[in-house]
Amino acid sequence: MLRQRQPRIKDEKHRKFVASLPCCVSGVSGQTQAAHIRSGNAGMGMKSSDNFCVPLSIEEHRKQHSISEVNYWSSYGGIEKAKSLANALFVRTGDTEEALRLLARFKK
Repeated sequence: MLRQRQPRIKDEKHRKFVASLPCCVSGVSGQTQAAHIRSGNAGMGMKSSDNFCVPLSIEEHRKQHSISEVNYWSSYGGIEKAKSLANALFVRTGDTEEALRLLARFKK
């Protein structure tokens, strides 16, 4: 049975919020980007929905794109853990205090 593709969620406010947070991997603040997690949540050649964004430094974002998504996230608890963080951040867009708590838990 074919699964119907869900429309891509686009939320500029959320992407800006994610980019304002420290990197979820290194903890570096400043030059952070909203990095989309690309694994099973978008069609081939398509960007994932914005509810699959996490904050990554420019350097980590480059690393993420240079290897397979699963391999990149395996060093940080796995891709499902990263997707959970992304969804939790999406639900809490604008709540910086709670987002920082989520990021601290992600790095443990």
